[in-house]
Amino acid sequence: MDIAEFLLYVFTATLGGMSLCSANDLVTIFVASKYFSSCSYLLSGYTKKDVHRSNEATM
Repeated sequence: MDIAEFLLYVFTATLGGMSLCSANDLVTIFVASKYFSSCSYLLSGYTKKDVHRSNEATM
């Protein structure tokens, strides 16, 4: 596993969650939820050792 890629996903998901908590505008809520959900989606299938479970989690 590439640690830099993993940490980038975790950092971006954290940044999106923090932005979502402090949002005052509807556009900010939408953008922050997109950041948070897309990084959470990528992190759910990040384990590449077990390809079957990884693909199933991502789908």
